[in-house]
Amino acid sequence: MIKHKYLVIILVFLTILQPIYGNKLRIAILDIKAGVGENTSHVDGLEDMLTNELFNSGYFTIVERSRVDQVLHANNLYGKTLTTAQYQEMAKKLQVDAILVGTINYIIRDVKNASDGSSKINLGEYNVDLRLISVTGELLSSAAVDANGRSERETMDSAARDIVKNLDNSARGPKKVQVLYDYLYVFPEDLGVFTTKPL
Repeated sequence: MIKHKYLVIILVFLTILQPIYGNKLRIAILDIKAGVGENTSHVDGLEDMLTNELFNSGYFTIVERSRVDQVLHANNLYGKTLTTAQYQEMAKKLQVDAILVGTINYIIRDVKNASDGSSKINLGEYNVDLRLISVTGELLSSAAVDANGRSERETMDSAARDIVKNLDNSARGPKKVQVLYDYLYVFPEDLGVFTTKPL
C-alpha cells in the first residue's frame, strides 16, 4: 500500500511537469522596437533580459538572436516593419511555432532640476507591450506591463510571466484530465505555472 502512495505522488509530479518540460514552444524574438523616449541599444539590453526570463520560464526554446538577424539580413528585412505575411514567412524559415514582437516605451512622469541646477532629470517608467504570434498569424498571448517603480530586470521578468500566464492553452496542447489508479483525476494545466522544477 505504501508503494502505491509513492507511485501516485511520483506520477502526479510527472504529470504536473509534463506541460513545462514536454511541450515547449519554439519561438523567435523578432522585433522589440524602441518606442517613445527609448533608443535601440537600450532596448537591445532589455530584450536580452526578456529572452533570459522567457527561457527560464521552462515553456519555450528560443532561437538565438544571431540566427534571427542572419535570416532577416538574407531576406533584406532587417530593420523593416514586417507585414503579417512576412512574419509567417520568417517563422517558416526560422522553423519556429511563434514569433514574439513588441515595443518598449519610456514614459516621462516628472521632470526635476538636478541638485546643482545645471541639468534636468527625467523621472519615468517603462511600458512594455508584447505579442506572441503563431505561424498562422493568430495571437497566442500578449503582455502589457508598466514598470511601477520596479527595476528593469523586474519589469522584464513581469512581462515574461504575463506572456506565460496569458498563453492560449491550445498552444500548449488541449487540456486533458489525467486519471491515476482509476480514481485520482488531475488537470495539470489548472494547477498553476511552475517557473522551477519542484524538489
